[in-house]
Amino acid sequence: MTVALPRGLIRTMVSNDTLRALVDAVTADVPRLSRQLIESIGACVQQTRHVLLRDGWARRRKRFQLEFETSLQPRLAHARRGIDPLRPKEVALHQLSLVDEHQALMDVGVNHAAKHCQEPFSNELYQLNTFFSALAGVQHGREPNWLRPTLFAQAMAEALAGNDLSAEQHYAFMQLASPALAEALAPLYQSLMAVLQEHKVAQLRTTAPTPRAPNTSLADLQERAAITRQRDAVLTVLPGQRDRGLLTQLYQRLQADPTL
Repeated sequence: MTVALPRGLIRTMVSNDTLRALVDAVTADVPRLSRQLIESIGACVQQTRHVLLRDGWARRRKRFQLEFETSLQPRLAHARRGIDPLRPKEVALHQLSLVDEHQALMDVGVNHAAKHCQEPFSNELYQLNTFFSALAGVQHGREPNWLRPTLFAQAMAEALAGNDLSAEQHYAFMQLASPALAEALAPLYQSLMAVLQEHKVAQLRTTAPTPRAPNTSLADLQERAAITRQRDAVLTVLPGQRDRGLLTQLYQRLQADPTL
């Protein structure tokens, strides 16, 4: 006897299979991602005249892969179980004055790195946004994509953190490493597009958010990341700037940013 499943249940089962396949693809690529970050960040550090950053990277290089992967593992485990790993923490308005300066600048650094990665992967992120919107039943509001660059920027920020760096130095480190993250994410987002295509959900909508025709080849993604890397980064907070009122405003922006 054949039992017909409700259409909504079938869609949920397929979506969950696709979600697990996406997370598994990310998990399998994490070692490659961390190794490429080590190589690319090292190259960026060699080109900087900032002695403290060069010394800081020398102390972090050997442990970066372990800390980066350790930071990502629980987040990916949450995503595989259907829990948003980027769910924002509830912060009351009266608590904003208590925001630690170092944590505030760390959040700004994560924001900077994530924004740096958004333009070169706009088509890929759009497809993932569409999938996660359908999965969660969300049409508007905060970006639903659980695998957006913020996830990897947070792990990178934690791997680069340490008591030997001031808040401003850690932020400068995040600025320096942002192009490296964009380049390292190119093969990953290409593989995620392949997963969506395999599960026949790559084109949930036919209209892209930008007029540029979609192209998910690795060479195209790497070229987009390289173009973004060559542009002058806009400083959100200048090193040495310690105005707590400004940091509170920045933190409020981060809390309200729909892409984070």
